[in-house]
Amino acid sequence: MRCACKQDDDWACQKSFDQPTLRPSAQPSQASRWVLMSRFEESAWSIAIIAAAFVIGALVLVRPGMPSDPTADEFSAERAMRHVAEVAQVPHPLGSVENAAVREYLVEELTALGLSPELQTVPATDYFGTGGQIEAFNVMARIPGSASSGSVLLMAHYDSHPATPGANDNATAVAALLETGRALLAGEPLTNDVILLFTDGEEPAPQYGASAFVADHPWMAEVAFAMNFEAAGESGPSVLVQTGEAQAWTIDRIAAGVSRPAAFSFLTATVALFGEIGTDFDAFLAAGTEGIHVSYLRGSSIYHTQRDNLDRVSLRSMQHHGAYALGLTRELGGIDLAAAQAEREATFFTMAPGMVVRYPAAWAVPLALLTLLTAMAAEMREARLRTVFARAGVAFLGVIGMAVLATLVWLVIVAVRPEMGVAEAYVYAVGVLGAMLAFLWWWRRRRAGTSGPRGEVVLWALLAVAASLGMPGMAYLFTWPALVAAVSLLAWPVTSATAARLRLFVVATVVATIVVPALDVFLAMAQPRPGNLDSELTATFAVVALLAMLAAELVLRFVRPEATPTSDGDPGQLEVAAITSA
Repeated sequence: MRCACKQDDDWACQKSFDQPTLRPSAQPSQASRWVLMSRFEESAWSIAIIAAAFVIGALVLVRPGMPSDPTADEFSAERAMRHVAEVAQVPHPLGSVENAAVREYLVEELTALGLSPELQTVPATDYFGTGGQIEAFNVMARIPGSASSGSVLLMAHYDSHPATPGANDNATAVAALLETGRALLAGEPLTNDVILLFTDGEEPAPQYGASAFVADHPWMAEVAFAMNFEAAGESGPSVLVQTGEAQAWTIDRIAAGVSRPAAFSFLTATVALFGEIGTDFDAFLAAGTEGIHVSYLRGSSIYHTQRDNLDRVSLRSMQHHGAYALGLTRELGGIDLAAAQAEREATFFTMAPGMVVRYPAAWAVPLALLTLLTAMAAEMREARLRTVFARAGVAFLGVIGMAVLATLVWLVIVAVRPEMGVAEAYVYAVGVLGAMLAFLWWWRRRRAGTSGPRGEVVLWALLAVAASLGMPGMAYLFTWPALVAAVSLLAWPVTSATAARLRLFVVATVVATIVVPALDVFLAMAQPRPGNLDSELTATFAVVALLAMLAAELVLRFVRPEATPTSDGDPGQLEVAAITSA
């Protein structure tokens, strides 16, 4: 709907033109009651629809269930838990007597599986002691294949930080590898060799054990694919954090072999900005070895503290470690590793439990440009191009302001509660973001009878173009929600309340499915780490707030304002205001 006066882009003019009015025969008292009822009903519908979409989006992060009666060749976190109980009794840092006891336990367990464990002696500095020279020891064993074309290496460090028993960092990964080795030996033999590598000296910056294996051990020449397992928290999905250069090939293998993978190119693209991140996988990446690094992240306030104990271990998270370790090893164990890889960057994201969408990263720019053109066509049905871009800028400035305010509040909370638990962190985050969203909702409802400011879909499309040029792996976060929103505006006319609500549900579900995993991962990064302040990233909450505000702006674009009664007071006849007439 367009304003007929000359000042077509004057919001005040459009306000007087677009403001819903009562029909002459409607009694004011009756109309007032009906409008209040209509506002309540529409708000209730909108909140219910958005909440349902959010729940659907969160399903992407659901971890594999625990097997009720696991067979011998299945992975069982409950079986693996006995290893965690042995490894994480007390702190066991590099060079300590307790570290030697864990090493002896690993040798005994590998021998009990029928394997022939070997030790690699590694010169190291007594990082947590006198500073003199000591020896670290890698523990490893090989499961031979029938006709190996290369080795699949599974890796976890068995040392801990001196301040923690390290139940999550990294006893759960050690236990997962022991349980994976047992399950592999109980199942059908693989074609390719499998190497179980338990490294020592990961906690200091040099990563002594992994670096020595890459540089000096003869088995390294055979490693075609390496998997590293870590934990920087106490729960959550085991998320793909890093890959090698053959990204597209790797994601195809993960999609084929892993139950409910949590794989998102926005995360691998973000981590790639940091280069080395201080894990054993760094040495393999530097050597050009293909592979993956996975970790679970929620609850990082226990990281490197005494609270990282057996009581804080999530069996579901360890089960997810096992899904990667066992599932991907079996997938890789039967293919020709020497011929299968090709260096290619990919865009990928888990769209539903067990479903990974992936396509070449080169598609990012064309898709973003297509999205921008579609968004412009949709928004220009209501205003001129100049006005659309101006309103997009206004919307972005508003989002930035709310995100900055939310981040400042979060930093105050972190300063007061540096040891917050997982549930507590989510309560605080929901409270802070909820207050910002409530204000945005109020502002939107207040402006429901006017034409602006607008431009949310174009704003998202512009962000998609910017991301596609700078970080192609992140562009999908903006591209697909904006494209679906733009197409909905162009091709889905609102002819009834039901149509409006259904359109809101579709758009909100796509937005939630794409954005919720990013909110969850960046919130995990933003949690405090009092045990390791050097790795604390609490200001990352700004990304959480920014994405949440942007998502709210886009979804609220499709929230239908209250209708006006007809001349006979019938609320079944609806007139949608110009704000949603596209």
